[in-house]
Amino acid sequence: MRRSAESSPLLYVARLASPDIYKLSVVLILMSASLLLSFAFPLAMRYLIDVALARRDSAEVARVIVMLGAAYLTQVGMSYVANYLYVRAANEFVLRLRRSLFERILALRYEVAGGTGTGDLIARVMEDVGRIQTFYMSTSLRLITSVLSIVIALFLLIRMNVSLTVVASAAVPLQFLLYQVVARKAQALSRRVQHQVGKVTSWIAESIRGLMEIKVLTAERFARDRFRRLLAEHGNLKVTLHLVSCAASHGGTLLTSLAPLVVIWFGSLLIARGEFTIGTLVAFTTTVARLYSPIDGLAGLNLDLRIMVGAAERVMDLRENLLCEPDEPVFPRDQDQYALKWGDVQFDHVWFRYRDNTPFILRNLSFRIGQGEHIALVGDNGTGKTTVARLILGLLEPTQGEVLIGGQSVSQVPRDLLRRKITYISGEPYVFNATLRENLLIAKPDATDDELLDVLEAMNIEIGNGLCLDTVLAEGGVRLSAGQRQRISLARALLRAPEVLILDEATSSLDAPFERHLLRVIADRFRGKTVVFIAHRESTLEGAVRRVELSCCGEAEMDSARD
Repeated sequence: MRRSAESSPLLYVARLASPDIYKLSVVLILMSASLLLSFAFPLAMRYLIDVALARRDSAEVARVIVMLGAAYLTQVGMSYVANYLYVRAANEFVLRLRRSLFERILALRYEVAGGTGTGDLIARVMEDVGRIQTFYMSTSLRLITSVLSIVIALFLLIRMNVSLTVVASAAVPLQFLLYQVVARKAQALSRRVQHQVGKVTSWIAESIRGLMEIKVLTAERFARDRFRRLLAEHGNLKVTLHLVSCAASHGGTLLTSLAPLVVIWFGSLLIARGEFTIGTLVAFTTTVARLYSPIDGLAGLNLDLRIMVGAAERVMDLRENLLCEPDEPVFPRDQDQYALKWGDVQFDHVWFRYRDNTPFILRNLSFRIGQGEHIALVGDNGTGKTTVARLILGLLEPTQGEVLIGGQSVSQVPRDLLRRKITYISGEPYVFNATLRENLLIAKPDATDDELLDVLEAMNIEIGNGLCLDTVLAEGGVRLSAGQRQRISLARALLRAPEVLILDEATSSLDAPFERHLLRVIADRFRGKTVVFIAHRESTLEGAVRRVELSCCGEAEMDSARD
């Protein structure tokens, strides 16, 4: 597993946000100006009490009030613009991140995607990115404003009285120590919470996919009990995380509530000795409040930061560490470069296993399918027939040996081009939650309605009686029978008209008369093209002129061509 060039999740998130640097710079300038204006109030109060009110100058009081009002209006305007720009930048960041994660999922190697829980991947794209979004849109803004507030407040407090500033700052180290201790535990808890979210989401997705089996086997109680257990574990972790956060928050609030009392006490002593004015004490205590609030928030940010880091690590793992398909070969995208005999498929001493230290599924497999041949790939369950199909498609890579298409190694052919030329249909094809038209256009986006109707007619899918091209098919095609789903997938294949068609138990739910019709359609429309039948039913294999039989030891035996 390779590591990200930037091991720190914080640096990683910062790099992802780098395209927004200009907007963030404008936000920073506006927020700084807004904060400076917010500190006009304590200074104005000192002037009002010590100067204007002492002189009983009502005109001066009115002038100061008007200036304060203008300052507040300006501050609110700048703050609004800054927040608007910030939210825009944050939303663009999240959209960009989620798009890149989804593209990453689409690029995952087949075995990696299959070995990673669906719910876990969903949780990373939605839950974890949501936590990063919260940090980006709220926490990081508080971080910027808190630091600026602390700097300005300390500057003003030191100008008013150094010794009293030292007294006022005594609670700060205790706050940070408290939050530092709690933050370590919170980060570990947050990671466990997110992991549990993935488990819950995975079980929901698995239960929906297996709803038929759950109902048929009356396994509702099993499904409910497992969901309740997973949900209870998630809830307990969330409560623990909340309690830890509350302990830190309340402890910090207690410290910042007691500290101003000490400031007022010391300030009163200074006034009694004539070293301080009442106006200065009012300004000082008001400014201290503006110091403690961001310090309390800044200490709490450490907690939020640790939670965000846990989410960022999972996002970083998906983007940087989970293995994707190899990069496309660097070849000129010239059609002549790939003017291959796409139907000429050869396995050259291929060995394959899914992981190290596991048995080989294919052992020294060598056979060849000639251009335009219709062959049957047969063998007992577990002999690797589907694995052979996935190797041809480039979904898997041989552990040793090579798979060749037209004499060219599959690893050297761009994946998108390879899969436009080769179509694979499984016994359980997927139908998307879209219209019938959209489900067919996946195979050929520029197809006309006449072409769509032609392939539907070839597959005996009748338009009418509630079914038309714009009929929405439910997710997974749950409203369709297994045979209807298979016929729609076969219609896609006819529309795509690939050079190689692989049917992996693709007719298992079709009746015998339609299967015979299908074999005639394939013989007609795929004349001169390569077709691979993978099936156990002898009737399906009647369309093949030759058989390649895989043995339990992962080798192949071929019979001679037959008429």
